[in-house]
Parts: sequence; C-alpha cells; structure tokens
Amino acid sequence: MLRRTHTDSSMKLNTPTDSQNTAKLFTSGLQRTPKKLSATKTEPVIDLTCGSPESSRSRPVTPSKSRSLEDTLSPDKGPRPSLANSNIRTYGGKSRSFLVALPTPHIPSTGQDPISQDPDVHNEAEDEYETRESYADLRARWGVDDSEDDPYPFIEETPSPLKDGKGKGHHKQMQPPVPRLPPGMMNDLKSITDLRSKGENRRFLDEMGYLFEGLASDGSLGVRRGSALEIVDKLCDPDFARKAKAADFLGRAWEGLRAAGAGDGDKILDTILVFFAALISRDPIDAADLATRLDFEPILLKSLSHLTHENDPLWLISCGLHVPAMKAAGIPRNDVPQLEGLQKMIQTKSGLFEPSEIISNRLLISLSLEALPPSLHSPACLPIVLNSLKVELSPLSSRVLSYITGLPILPTLSAESYMDIPSLSHIDKCLRLVDAYLLGRWGDDDSTDGTTLLDAARNEGFGSTLITLCCAADIISRTQDAQYLSYAAHRCMESALRVLVNLTHNSLPWCQTSIGSSSGLPSISRLLATFHSHMTQTVTVAEPQDGEEEEEVANYLDKLCLILGLITNLVQTSEESKERIRELKLSPLCPGLRPCAVACRCPERVSALECLVQIYEQPGRSGNDFESVVRGHIAILFGLLMQGHPRTQVILLRLLPGPSNKKKVENVMENVQEFTLFYSEFVKKVAHAAQMEGDDDDQENRQDGADSALRTSQGELVVKHVLTSLQGLLSSFND
Repeated sequence: MLRRTHTDSSMKLNTPTDSQNTAKLFTSGLQRTPKKLSATKTEPVIDLTCGSPESSRSRPVTPSKSRSLEDTLSPDKGPRPSLANSNIRTYGGKSRSFLVALPTPHIPSTGQDPISQDPDVHNEAEDEYETRESYADLRARWGVDDSEDDPYPFIEETPSPLKDGKGKGHHKQMQPPVPRLPPGMMNDLKSITDLRSKGENRRFLDEMGYLFEGLASDGSLGVRRGSALEIVDKLCDPDFARKAKAADFLGRAWEGLRAAGAGDGDKILDTILVFFAALISRDPIDAADLATRLDFEPILLKSLSHLTHENDPLWLISCGLHVPAMKAAGIPRNDVPQLEGLQKMIQTKSGLFEPSEIISNRLLISLSLEALPPSLHSPACLPIVLNSLKVELSPLSSRVLSYITGLPILPTLSAESYMDIPSLSHIDKCLRLVDAYLLGRWGDDDSTDGTTLLDAARNEGFGSTLITLCCAADIISRTQDAQYLSYAAHRCMESALRVLVNLTHNSLPWCQTSIGSSSGLPSISRLLATFHSHMTQTVTVAEPQDGEEEEEVANYLDKLCLILGLITNLVQTSEESKERIRELKLSPLCPGLRPCAVACRCPERVSALECLVQIYEQPGRSGNDFESVVRGHIAILFGLLMQGHPRTQVILLRLLPGPSNKKKVENVMENVQEFTLFYSEFVKKVAHAAQMEGDDDDQENRQDGADSALRTSQGELVVKHVLTSLQGLLSSFND
C-alpha cells in the first residue's frame, strides 16, 4: 500500500517488541497487507489507498502524543465510524481531498499546525473540506470567464456567519443567477478588447514567432529571404490579413523586415518590402498608422529615387529579360527564380492589379504613397516624385512621332523594348500625388522649395510633356492592340489634365510654356473636338443607353470640362492665346487618326472659333446634366475671347446662332448665368459630401471644403467680370 506520509527523522525502534513486529511485517508481506502505516508528525496525511475503509482512515496526531511503531501497526480498538460520516479523503465522494483548502480565519495557513487541539476548531477544519467550493463556482465568483465589456455587473458572494457561534461549517449565501443571453444571440467576437482578453492575439503572434525568428539579422540571407517571402505570401490571404491587423502584426513585421536588411540594397528583400507596403495600402488606415509610427514613407522614397527602367527588378522580370541583362542590372542568376515567383504572386494572389498590368517596383511604391493621406507627405517627396515622373514620361514623345509615321504607339513587350514602354499606372499615381501638392493638401508644405522645383520642371518642358501624354493616352485608349491599357490611359489623361489646370491657374509662365510649343494649343484643341465627336457618336436617339454607354459618355464629359477649364485658364491669363485660337484651324469631327495625333490635319478644317460655336450649338441628347455645363463653359469662354479683341468679337457674332446680335449676346449671357448657378450648387454639394465622409475635426475634409469655397469664390469673380463685359456689349447694341 502506497501512502503519502511525513515521517520524523528521529523515529527509532527501541524495543525488542518493535523488532519482532517489524520482522513479522516483512515476512508476512506476501500474505496480508498492513492496515495502516502512520507518521509521527502532527500534520494530517493524505491517504491514497483505494482499499477498504478500514485501511483508508487517517488519524491526526500531535507532537505530545506521538505513537510508537507498535501502536501504529496494531489494529485500532473500538468501533469504526461509517464511511458516510467520516472525514475520509479520497478522490471520490463529496469531498475531494487532493484540492488544497482555502485558508480561513479559524484555520491556520500552510506552514503552521493545521489542527488546533481545540475540538471545535478541529471539527470546523474538517467541515471546511466538505463545504469547499468547486472550481466552477470559484471561476464564476471571481469572474474568470467574464469579458471585460460584459454588460452585467459582477456581484461578489459573501460567506454567511457560523451557526450559533460554533457552527459546523461555512454556508454560502446564494446569489440570484446572472441573466445570460441564450446561445447564438451574441457573437463570440464582440470587440477588439474581447479578442485580446481571450488571448487570440497572443496565440496568433506565438504561431508567427518562427517568422520573426527567421528575420533575425544574425541569420543567413536565405533564411531571411524565405521568412520575408512567407510573410507577404500569408498577407495575400484576406483572413490572415484581418488577424494580422487585429494583432498589430503589421508593425512588427515591418520592423522585422527592416531588421533583416530590407530596404538596404538587397534586390529580393527590397522588392519584398515594397510589396509588403503595397499590401498594407489596401487599407489606407493601416498605411497611415505605419507612416506615423515607423519609417514607412522615407524608405519608400529612398527606394523610388534609385529605380529606373534599367534596374527595376520586377519590371525586368515582367519584360522577360534574359539572364545576361539581369546580371547587368545587378541581379545574380540565383536570384532570378525567386523574383519570378514573387512577380507571379503579385500578379495572381495579391489582387492589387489587373492580370494585364505590367508589375514593377516603381508601381508598388507609387501605389503605397498614393494610399497615404496627403497631409502625411513631406516636401522631400516632391523632387523624388517629379524625377520619377519625368523619367517615365521621357519615351512618350518619340513614341507619338513613331505612331504618326505608321509604327504602333507602344511596342510589344519584350526584352528589346522594355526601355520604350512607360508604366501608365505609375504615371497616373505620381500625377495624383503632384495634383494633391498643387491643391495644398500636403503637410508641412514649404512653398519656396516647391515653387523652385516646379519652375525648374517648367523650364525643362514639363508642361508640353504633359500635353504629349494626353495625346498618347488618347491614342492608346482607341488602339485595339492596346485595349488592355485603355483604363490606365483614361486615368492618365484625366490626371494630366487636372495637373495642367492647376499649373496654369493664374500663372502666366505656365500658360506661356503650354502654348509656346508648336503642338501645345493645337493638341489641346484637337482633343476637345475629338472627345466631343466621340461623345455624339456614342449617344443615340433611337436606342436607350446601357450602363457602359452612360459611363463612356460621362468620361467624355469629364474630359471636355477639364479641357475647357485649361483653355479658359490660357485665355484668361495670356492675351497671346486669344490670337492663337483665332488663327487656329481644325475639324469639329476630327477622329484623331495617325496624321492628327498631335494636331488636326483633316481636309475639312475650319477656324477654332467656328469649331467652338458648333460644339456650343450641339443639342443635348444624352440627358446628362453636364451637357449644359459644357454649353455654359463655352459661353464664358466666348465672353473672355471677345474682351479687348474686336476682330474676335466680330467673328463670334457672325457665327453665333440668333436673329440679331442683341439676341445672340442675350443667349450667351443666359447660358453663363445657368452655368454659374449649376456650378455653385455642384461645388457646395461636393464640399458638403467631403465633410460628411469624416469627423468634423478631420483636417483633410476641412481643407477640401476650404478649397471648394475658394474655387467657387474665384469662379464667381471671373463670371461676374464676363457678365459685366457682355452687358456692356449689349448696351452698345441698344445705342
């Protein structure tokens, strides 16, 4: 029989009787089992016997009444209590003796004599084991399983006083059960606080611990690359990305990648880092959080400043370059398979781009930068973005000239043509960054440095390059062989027009640069005629428009409004532009084919003023409200063209529809007033919608509202000036 005892080291066998009894014990061990083997210590012992009740009973002893071994081995005298009424401690029954008793004021704590010689206290200690709370009751009383946001308050249970001052045990005062919702009425995950209290975040981070161990700087380069690649591979899964966001995995992963050497020159680790940033940019809130806490934007700008067509790893892989060319770009033969796998992962698993998109490191970086709130961009971003934009736009001029001679606007993607193919998506995102800067949305803006950089770009022909981009994008969007780039081309053209409108607004140098080149104003006018011609061909009177036709018409109207805004800026700021427009010739139905890629060369060309009048007379058949905006905008342009130019005034009065000059001017004034009312209401709605998207204290929304109010006030001043001049012209007819 095994039994846990606490034997006194001073116990000895002093008498012959003890020796004889001991000998009998060992010789008869095979025939019978001794009933009890007790210790001479005063502490109670735990009987682990699964035998008879007679052998399971334990009896506490005191130091003053220690028994000898003979008394211990001898059978007990007197009647035995029944098992039901005894304090037997086994693994079954009402009392589970392997549990440690909770200390009470009447029972000494562990380390002291647990049983006093007072019989009342002794009985009280024994009864305490019988009335001990179960683990389930203790967990409920201490609220172990309760959530931190539990709607029901915790009520502590208090023990009742002892009965008659010498009660036989404690009795819990039962509290009414806490009301709970039935199963299925509440989600398991109620909040981020509840998720953290359940420990899921810690378990998730523990599971991902091997990835962080693999990113240790003292590890081999292959291990670091493999761990970094597995991180971005897992982040392509939306479920994993959701868990990573809740567990603050993204910030730790960025720090781990930086510690592993990403962003410091290794081609594969640098590519993985910018891909990681692009994955984070799927949620602008996560990107903004990392940008405010870590070196997110500086590292991306540093990588972008060194990238060109010649050394962009993903661009070279997408173009299918051979190993010698890859080696010339600084990419060893052994790194090519990993880069190919990474490029395939971005193309197929990330969901960031269309399948036809040409992947590049430059595109991943501009995508991440564009996802950040504009207020987080620093002035150091502008020169890097402008330089990357100019490098990307450099082959467009030669491509447009090649298209006029009969070659395709873009060559087939191959290892020989990778230097002549621009990344339209990267251009679009860089232009959007510049547009946000021109609108004054960047934070910590240093106007002096920004103006200096833009002036340098203007002197290098940046304005005429943007006009060439508009022509190239128009050609690409209408070329069947490049239909996979049609959407990117449309976005590029809109972004370029927005930047041109902002650059030429009240800026004579930019206006002179835009109209100074031989293709500046002719290209802009040709685009206006082409877009209007395509819009009228898309709209049919007999057949109702479907969703695609409505979207196409809306896109053409957007471009028409932008081009008219650009021409209005030129006419309002530069007197030379009025002369240029009067002398310019083009066809109102110019389709923009190869000979007309830059300027209209159609045989049936007319003066630009007559072309504007024909667009002005075109009846609205699409049912779109913006057609009235186009007509009103052209009316304002007529008023500006006639100010101070009698020759232009005579030509327009001859071309405008109406029975008399007075009626013609009245119709123009009416369209101007309608445009003013519509534009004011439209800008107010846009400003209100921008403010309603976020909190009232959101800086960016307030800035949008202020910009809209400023543009409205400036536009109203221009319109008032035009109406005043038209009113004076009308008065001259009355005289």
